Amino acid sequence: MSGTGNTKEKTGFRGISLNYANIVMIVISVLVAFLMIQANIQTNESYHQMDEVISESLLSQESTGKMESISSSLSSSALAFVETGDPSHIFSYTGQLAALNTEFSEEGMISISRQKQDPDLAQAVNAFNALRSTEWTAMRLKAETLPMPLSSLPEAVQKVFLSDEDTALSAEEKLQKASDLLNSPEYIALKSQLSGAVDASHRYVSEQASLRTAKASAQLGSVVLRQRIFIIAFIALAFLTLIMNRMLVLRPIKRIVELLDRKEKLPVRGSSEMRHMADVYNDVLQDNQRKTQALAFTATHDALTGVYNRAAFDKAYKLYRGGQIGILIVDVDWFKHFNDDYGHDVGDRVLARVAEAIKHACRKEDYIGRFGGDEFCVILMNVGQAQAERVCETVEKMNKELSVPLDGMPPVTISVGVAFWDRPDPSPDILKDADTALLQIKKTRSSNCYVYGT
Repeated sequence: MSGTGNTKEKTGFRGISLNYANIVMIVISVLVAFLMIQANIQTNESYHQMDEVISESLLSQESTGKMESISSSLSSSALAFVETGDPSHIFSYTGQLAALNTEFSEEGMISISRQKQDPDLAQAVNAFNALRSTEWTAMRLKAETLPMPLSSLPEAVQKVFLSDEDTALSAEEKLQKASDLLNSPEYIALKSQLSGAVDASHRYVSEQASLRTAKASAQLGSVVLRQRIFIIAFIALAFLTLIMNRMLVLRPIKRIVELLDRKEKLPVRGSSEMRHMADVYNDVLQDNQRKTQALAFTATHDALTGVYNRAAFDKAYKLYRGGQIGILIVDVDWFKHFNDDYGHDVGDRVLARVAEAIKHACRKEDYIGRFGGDEFCVILMNVGQAQAERVCETVEKMNKELSVPLDGMPPVTISVGVAFWDRPDPSPDILKDADTALLQIKKTRSSNCYVYGT
């Protein structure tokens, strides 16, 4: 009887139903497809998050940089009004300030909430406002001395409050105080504070963007990893149903894994799910690389001229200052007249043209940086005092090229102070010696190029 019972138990075990197995595979396939779609949606969300972070960072840096640039222009207009009394300068001042306020209001890049997040931005805004307050007071003092009614000047000037002490000053004393305000150590310190705060804000925004981008990138990597798992599961199921799926899934997935490890673009092949995944990943990879490069370039290069900014140049100088190098300090002659006579747009184009001329004259291994305003600095690699004559000849060629008017720009000349590592009677700082050479040019004006120690 026991033997008969065992026989019935074996007979009752019929194995796995193919129909049930097919239903299970269909359910699993549907589930895997759903999870793949969800992962693709998450991939798009991660991509948009990274795009938003990088775009916001670039816009923030552009806005603070514009605030610094416009501040310099406003200061020039205020000083020009105080010195000349020409009302056009004060109208230019109010127009630029109104345009900047409108732009910032629309973009919201210096809102109170952003200033709370970025203390350096708040410091930059405070310095900017303090500069404007000083300039308004100076311009009102100047306006008090002009032979014209205040009502003919912008309303903002009319509303400037003067203390009883300032009101009681004579015309000559008002003129003197207006000039003193725009040349005071406090006013100059505010300019430095604004520049330093903008640079610090750029670094802060870059650091925050890097952190947020890294987080989004990690999330994207997790989503891509899940996509790999879902795709492999889908391949396994497809292999059990149709060998044909080998051509649609298995071969492409092998190539995808290799390219993902090397962070290369994925081929758009196979099933529609894989094609969609490849398109999304390729878009994410391409846009991330492009925006990351743009962010890195913005952090190290001057927006107007495309050469290294001061921070990046200082790093290169610290690295090579003890080597066999030469230093060129390039100054645009009478640059203030370009801004005063032709406008700041022409002034900016002049700076860009001078930067292009310097880049054309230098080698790939040389470092070109903008020190600020109309001054550039170049590190010449592996040169010495023996090349002094050739460097001066190059400067003369540059001046000859720049002296030809181009696209509405007036003739331009530059003065260049030069110092080499093997210069006679050197000071500890080669940069200082190059600056001394430039000062010698400004004193004598006998040439456009002077080499320290000659």
